[in-house]
Amino acid sequence: MIRVLYTILGENSQQSSITEAEIKEFMTKLQKEASFTFLFVANLCLLVWICTPILTIFTPLPAFWLSQEKLNKHTKRLTVSNIYILRQSMVLLKQLIGLIWGRNNKIRESANIKLHSPDPDKFKIGSAKKRHISFTPKSKETKLLQLEADYVIVGSGAGGSAAGIELARAGFKVIMIEAGPWLQPSDYPNSLYGTMKNTFDNWGANATLGKSFSPIVQARCVGGTPVINSAIVVRTPPDIFDLWRRKYDINISHTEIEKIQKKIENELGIEKVAESHLGQINLLALQADKLLQMDGHITDRNVKNCQGSGNCLYGCKAN
Repeated sequence: MIRVLYTILGENSQQSSITEAEIKEFMTKLQKEASFTFLFVANLCLLVWICTPILTIFTPLPAFWLSQEKLNKHTKRLTVSNIYILRQSMVLLKQLIGLIWGRNNKIRESANIKLHSPDPDKFKIGSAKKRHISFTPKSKETKLLQLEADYVIVGSGAGGSAAGIELARAGFKVIMIEAGPWLQPSDYPNSLYGTMKNTFDNWGANATLGKSFSPIVQARCVGGTPVINSAIVVRTPPDIFDLWRRKYDINISHTEIEKIQKKIENELGIEKVAESHLGQINLLALQADKLLQMDGHITDRNVKNCQGSGNCLYGCKAN
């Protein structure tokens, strides 16, 4: 694996900043902490890299028997392969490398990126203004928690929280059950590795299956996925309602739903990202969108007075 990572990194001035020992230390940590699904997919991608020189450079040998020159050529051709599954395997291996780079302060310093502090690496158990209860799983030392309510909602994400607050406003007693912990902003990770480990469900290894693989970013903490989904809010497109009507005979009025969406948007303070926070890459994307007449727009987000710190995926430390 170490040789694979070094080969994919390629020849560049920053490569020497990551030592073999650091990669080995990272991989040892990953093997201990990552979910089975994540490790299975990573090893599957590694197997693809090892077994496919016959498809890229027409050499019937496993990758670890190739010269460095052929190895580099094989890696490059895999990256741009017309075969989707081969190309995607390289994307996933590069993401693994990104985890190593992102948590390495020597790399960050050489790229003039702000250094990050070590991840808190803990779940803070306790109460915030006594508005919630956190407890450890039942053991011989702990007693069952007994509560009584009119409704029990499983999951505290976008759907569960919306249902919970409407029922509570109607005067009902509501209990919300969440598999993940209560996290304060000070508990949020400082690296993507920490995020995948401590807030993502299944280390972010859940994905859609079909003609293409798309990761399903889901959180496992109180507040659910909205904690780490960059506060992005997208209205359900009208054609989705048409699809539901045709395929499932669910006759929902798009106009009625739009009224409810407006109410929710007002309550959550939905607004577009300020241009001062867009960054050069997004300004270029908007410029290209205008030239290509693709009818794009700045994303709507449920955050007021965003400070533009750019840590949305980790959980916003600015609360």
